[in-house]
This record gives sequence, C-alpha cells and structure tokens, in this order.
Amino acid sequence: MRYYTEFEISYATKDEEEAKAITAAGTKISEPLETILEEGYITAKWYDHDRDMIKLSKQFPEIVFRLKGLGESSDDMYMIYYNQGKMQFALAEISYRAFNPALLVELVEEEEEEEKDASNY
Repeated sequence: MRYYTEFEISYATKDEEEAKAITAAGTKISEPLETILEEGYITAKWYDHDRDMIKLSKQFPEIVFRLKGLGESSDDMYMIYYNQGKMQFALAEISYRAFNPALLVELVEEEEEEEKDASNY
C-alpha cells in the first residue's frame, strides 16, 4: 500500500552559494527534491527519494545529506544518510526510561487546579 511520508532534509554546507547550487541541482533531478531543498520538508508519496538523493550526493560528494522520514504508521520512522552516491538506512530506535520511584508525582485533579488558580487572584 502506498501512503504519504513526511520527509525532512538537512545537511551542512560551507556557504550560501553552495546551498543555492545544491537547490539548483535538485531542480534538475525531480520536483519533490526541488521542493524539499527549498522548503526543508515535504509530505508526499516520494517513492524515488533514494534514487534522487543518490544522484544529488554524487554531485556534492563532500556533503552528507540526511533525510528523515516519518510515515503514516507510528513505527515508520527512519533516517537515511547519503554521501558520495551511497546510502545508509537507519530505523528509529524508541526507548523508554526505566521506572524510577523518585520521579513519581501526584495527579492534580482539574477542580483542585482551578481552585489553586482562583486563589492566585
């Protein structure tokens, strides 16, 4: 099944001229790549993102491009690194802090909170 993904791009560049050159190169590769380079993010069905990003990374081999993806399902989160025409895919790793009794807090009921707020006036 095909669905939308939120993509966000990041990379470090030496100067504004290089950033403009990267955007211009993306314009020649694909419309989604042009949009994400101009806006920093895109929500789309961009199935050729690997092909497009690999082409771009070949043109700017000194730059590491990072493309973060967040799909429609809660477990579809990843980062893809592109450099010198190659890629590295990394799934997000979600972890929860271990239980710590020192972090326990009392639940404040809404009525108690409203009374507390009212007494401050």
